[in-house]
Amino acid sequence: MASRVCHWLHKTSSYRYHMTSLRRIDTAKSMELRGFGSTPMTSPLNKAGYDYTSGVWQFEGNFYVPQGSSGVIIMQIHGAATEATTLQLRVYNGDLKYYGNNVVASNIYDKWLRLNVIHNVGAGKVTIFIDGKQKLVVNGHGRANFYFKYGVYGALSASSNYMESRWKEYRYICAADPTDGFTLVPLTEENFKLQKPYNEPLNDRYSDKDGVRSFWIYNHDKPFKPDSTTRPRSEVRISGHDYSSGIWQFEGYAFVPSGTSGVTIVQIHGAAEGATSLQLRMYDGDIKYYKYNVVATNLYDKWFRVNIIHNVDKGKIIVFIDGVKKFVVKDQGPGDLYFKCGVYAAPENSSNYMESRWKEIKLYKK
Repeated sequence: MASRVCHWLHKTSSYRYHMTSLRRIDTAKSMELRGFGSTPMTSPLNKAGYDYTSGVWQFEGNFYVPQGSSGVIIMQIHGAATEATTLQLRVYNGDLKYYGNNVVASNIYDKWLRLNVIHNVGAGKVTIFIDGKQKLVVNGHGRANFYFKYGVYGALSASSNYMESRWKEYRYICAADPTDGFTLVPLTEENFKLQKPYNEPLNDRYSDKDGVRSFWIYNHDKPFKPDSTTRPRSEVRISGHDYSSGIWQFEGYAFVPSGTSGVTIVQIHGAAEGATSLQLRMYDGDIKYYKYNVVATNLYDKWFRVNIIHNVDKGKIIVFIDGVKKFVVKDQGPGDLYFKCGVYAAPENSSNYMESRWKEIKLYKK
């Protein structure tokens, strides 16, 4: 997927940031800021507008740490589900470390080095490059409101009396997001219509707790109404926004526990021929287009972001997983179309128990 420069900070200027460890708290507040500029701030990053909560974002900058600066954070991703930060890069005696643990690069004093930090929020991964070489990949610390910071911020212990870092040619780069150019369609609980085995109480096949909708069925369950010959399901149908033209997009975060197999977890209902234009099914940890093309692999027991774009006028469907385009296919012709997600047993080879969980379900259109 193509990338774009989201915002240039400074292309050629070199800034220096320093503090004494005895004044770490007060001085860090004034020197760190979002761009760590001196007072008055000249860096555009002291302005709001570059925080992010999803997508793939990258920080790039060239840095220099003089001999003697130690026990100091020079770059971080602020924001985490349960902690203050997702990433801290610290200098200890000439080594660059992930927090105070893994060594990212050694012998960095008194030289300019290029740093790239890529944060894939959907995949929960942070990748660090030094001078273009991948040095470390770590898991994120959950979803939050994120932003990049750089400069100097004294560590909790083992800090030198004087700390300094210099930065130049720093910028943000963000991957083009599937939702770019789309307008969010407001959804209320009235737009989520539930379908479940007709003879089972709703709370025996569905729950909605702490923003997570959980759907589960058994292979022997009844269909959603007595006169139906369809397979068992526990699904939500996005109602009130059926469409027959234009460009529409579904977005949601899905989780499928290990063992669930032979089940549709999201679909576009409606077609000129047949019942659906798209089904994404889980088979043994892999997502497939119906039972055919593999869309994405190894997705058990993790949250992953799903984006489905349906361009009705062009008859094209595009599937993204964690912001990456994975599959493009022709649709099944025009019809009365709408999105559904949850669990719907495949015609065959279904596991006895099937479950999917969904959160942050959204609808967009152009």
